[in-house]
Amino acid sequence: MVALWQATLLWLLLLLLPLRQASYILELRKVLLQQLNGSSAEFEAWSGRLSEQLSLEQQQRLAWNVNFLQTPQSVQQLQQLQQQLSPSASAHNTLRLLLWLRFYWQLQRSSAQQQQQLKVLLPQFALTLRAQLEQRSPKLRAQLQNMLQSLPHTLATLASSRYLCLQHARELLYAEPAGVLQLGANSNCSMWQLHATATHWLRLQNVCVLPATWYVNMQLSNMLLTAPSNNASKYCVQDAQAYFEQQQQLKSDDCNWRFTDCTHLQRILNLV
Repeated sequence: MVALWQATLLWLLLLLLPLRQASYILELRKVLLQQLNGSSAEFEAWSGRLSEQLSLEQQQRLAWNVNFLQTPQSVQQLQQLQQQLSPSASAHNTLRLLLWLRFYWQLQRSSAQQQQQLKVLLPQFALTLRAQLEQRSPKLRAQLQNMLQSLPHTLATLASSRYLCLQHARELLYAEPAGVLQLGANSNCSMWQLHATATHWLRLQNVCVLPATWYVNMQLSNMLLTAPSNNASKYCVQDAQAYFEQQQQLKSDDCNWRFTDCTHLQRILNLV
């Protein structure tokens, strides 16, 4: 009964929003923030019901009238809010997605301090965006593409690519399996397919040698690691020779890589 009453109240408030009455907007914000204090499952059920009851325009109006940053918050608090708002696998819960987008854009347009906090949250935003780009309708995909274009280049590439080519940042050689380095990316062995794993890790699997695998920590997105752990060995190159580095505090340019979208190479080679 409480959930039904809150949904009805929100529907009435949305009808009155064009009148720009501050009291109604404040009440709407209170109801939403109360829901955020519950469990993720409860918030998913509540936002899912509203997604079915409200038009897309009404959902956008609701989302864009919520101020998630009205009071100062720590990085940990922002991470908790990010996790609570992160859209689920259900393509039908559009309201939760729109609230998540609203939170992201508020951080993007916030104070200098909050901009620094956003840098900590960006890898998880990019990983979630990757999943959403694969399943959303064209209407919402346009908003997701706007978000994609606002991300730093490397994170945007990791969020949107199906296949990557791995080029050493300094020596400009491309990684292939078994320590092979090539001057160009011109075969399927230059292609690495992306797979999302737990939290902020991506697994890169070679197309022609399936056991060949690298892992990328989206928080340290310019390195190739042998396992999904920051303690794993790094794949490095010096004087055109590949080697593994185990020093965890390494700051050498030997281990920096550039990731480029190689999906077009798949079409050229006519791979399945």
